[in-house]
Amino acid sequence: MYKKILIALDGSDGSWRALAAAVGLARTFGAELHAIAVEGHLVADDETMDEVDEQKAEKDAYFTGVCDEAVHYAADHGVVLHVAMVMGDAGREVVRHAGEGQFDLLVLGASRTHHILHIGSTEAKVVDHSPCSVMVVR
Repeated sequence: MYKKILIALDGSDGSWRALAAAVGLARTFGAELHAIAVEGHLVADDETMDEVDEQKAEKDAYFTGVCDEAVHYAADHGVVLHVAMVMGDAGREVVRHAGEGQFDLLVLGASRTHHILHIGSTEAKVVDHSPCSVMVVR
C-alpha cells in the first residue's frame, strides 16, 4: 500500500509517537522511510552575530541529536531511516519535501497543546496542503 513514507521530526512527544507508527508501517509494507527535521529561522533582532551563531549551533546540535536518536530507533526495529535537516517554516518545508520526494504518506505527531484545526498550526498547514495522504498520530 505504501512505498515511500515521510515523517516530520521535531523532538516533541508527538513526533516520537509518529516515528513509532511510521516505523511500524514501513516494516509492514516494506516501504522506504524518510524523515525531515525543520529548524526554524533564527530571529536576530538586537542580538550580535556571536549570539546568532550560538543559537544556530544550539539548534543544529538539538536537531542532530533528534535525527540520530530517530535513526537508531528505526535501526533497532529493522528499518533504515533516511534523514534530511532543513531550515525554514516547518509547515511549508514539510509539504515541499513531501511533494518533491513523491511520498505516498506523510506522518506527523499531533500537538497536545492545541486542537489540530487551530488556525496557523503546523499540523493544519500540512494537512491542508500536503500532496499525499497524511497520518496524524496522537
